[in-house]
Amino acid sequence: MAVRPLLASLLLLGCGHSDPMAAAEGSAAPNTVAREQAGAAPAAKRRQFDSPQEAVDFALFRARYEAARQSAAALSRDAAAVTSYRGTSPIPGARRIHVVSTANLRGKLEDCGCKNNPLGGLARQATIGLQPVEGDAVALTLRLDAGDGLFASREPATGFGETAEQVTARALLAAYRALGMQAMAIGAYDLRLGAAWTLREAERAGVPMLSCNLRRGAGWVPGSILLGERANRVGVIGVTLATPETSGVLESAGVDAAAAVSRYNAEAASVVSKGAHGIVLLSAGGMEATRSFVAALRESGGPLPALVLVSGSLQLTGDAIWAGEVPLLEAGDEGKTLLRTDLFVTGERIGVVPEGGGLLEGLRSYMTLLRSIQNGVGSAAGGRRGLPPGAELETGLGVRRRAADALARELAQAAKVAQASAGSATAGGALRNRIVPISPNTAESPEVKRLVDEAKVKAERLARGGGPGLKNGKAR
Repeated sequence: MAVRPLLASLLLLGCGHSDPMAAAEGSAAPNTVAREQAGAAPAAKRRQFDSPQEAVDFALFRARYEAARQSAAALSRDAAAVTSYRGTSPIPGARRIHVVSTANLRGKLEDCGCKNNPLGGLARQATIGLQPVEGDAVALTLRLDAGDGLFASREPATGFGETAEQVTARALLAAYRALGMQAMAIGAYDLRLGAAWTLREAERAGVPMLSCNLRRGAGWVPGSILLGERANRVGVIGVTLATPETSGVLESAGVDAAAAVSRYNAEAASVVSKGAHGIVLLSAGGMEATRSFVAALRESGGPLPALVLVSGSLQLTGDAIWAGEVPLLEAGDEGKTLLRTDLFVTGERIGVVPEGGGLLEGLRSYMTLLRSIQNGVGSAAGGRRGLPPGAELETGLGVRRRAADALARELAQAAKVAQASAGSATAGGALRNRIVPISPNTAESPEVKRLVDEAKVKAERLARGGGPGLKNGKAR
C-alpha cells in the first residue's frame, strides 16, 4: 500500500500541540468565548465553555482530531483504491496473483433461501468463479476454500447407510472439482462423518483437503500443496484450529491442537525448500483463533504466511483484518459471496507490505483516542464541582493526552519505516480485495446445475424414505 502521501501528516501528528491548525483554532477560541460571555447569541451548534482556558484546550484537541481525520481520509482513499477492484496494478511492473476464495458453505448447494434477495448457489458461483479475470495479466490464479463446507452440523453423526447429508457433501465436492478448486481446509463442519470418510470422498472427487495437524493413524493428513511455477510458486497450507466450542469434536476426530504451530512450521519449511516464494494459509477455526495462531507463529520464528483465508467465524471482510503484518480475510457464510483478492508482488517474496495495514489500524486507534479526549474535555465542566481546577483533566484526560502523543510518535515512525521499505526489492506488494455477491441475476453453470439437481432429487428421496441412515440426515 502506498504510504508516501501520508508521511507528512503522520509526522505532523507526532509533534503534539505544535500543530498549526491547533494554534489557529486555539487563538480564535477565547474571542468566541468572550463574545458569548458578553451576551451575544452563540452560533448554531457551537459548544459553550466555562472559561477561555477550557475553550483553548478544546480547540487544541479538536485541531488534533481534525488532523487525524484528514490523515485517515488519505489512508481511507488508499484503502478504497485497494478495495475497489479494477485489477490494475498499483505497482508498475508488479506480478499479479489472483485469489478466488470461499468459506463456511456448510452444505449449501443452492441459494440461502432469503425472501428478498436469495444469494448464493453453487451453479451461480461457478459462473462467477470461471469468468475471465479483468484488468492486468494474471501470473497465477488460486481457487481456494477455507473450510467448514461439507455439512450443516459439526456434531458427530451415528448410524449406517447412505444419507441425504452424504449425497449433498459428495455433490459439493464434485461441484468444487468442476470449479477448479485447488485446495480446501478441513474444518469442524467437514468432520461430521469422521476424517476417513471426508478424505476418501475428497480424494475420489479430486479436491485436495488440507490439515497439517490432523492425524491419520501414526501419520498426518496432507497439510500443504505447492501451486504455480518459478517466481510465482505458492505453498498453500491448511490448519484446523480448536475453539472452546469445537475442541471436543476436533479431538475425537484426530485433530492435535497442541501441534498446530510445529506442524505448520514443518509444512512451511517443506514448501519453501521446494521453491515456494510465499505461503497462503487456510485456517479453519475462526478469526480470533487465527490471530492468536499467527502471533504464536511469529514467536516461533517460522515463516509467516503472506495471506490467511479464514473460516469458522462467519465474517465477511471487505478490508483485511491484520494480525500484525499478516492480512486475514473471510468470505462470509452459506456461499452468498466470493472474495476476489489480488496480490501485486515485486521482488522475490510473495506478500504485502505490512506497514500499510498497521498504519491504518493504528490511525483508527489514534482517532478513537482523540474522540474520547474531545468528549472528555467537552463534559469536564459538568463534573469538576468540588475538585481543584484542572484536576479532572489531569487524572483522566491527561493520561489520554500522553497516550495520544506517544501513539502519534509511533505512527510517524511507522510511516518512515514504510517509506524506507517501499523501494526494497523484497518488500512484497499491495493487496486488493473485493466482495462479489452471488446474486439471483447471475446465470447458472449448466454443468454444476446438473450436479446440484441430481443431488437434490436423490437427497430428497433418501430423506423421505427414512430407513437406517444417519441421525439428522435430512436434505439441506
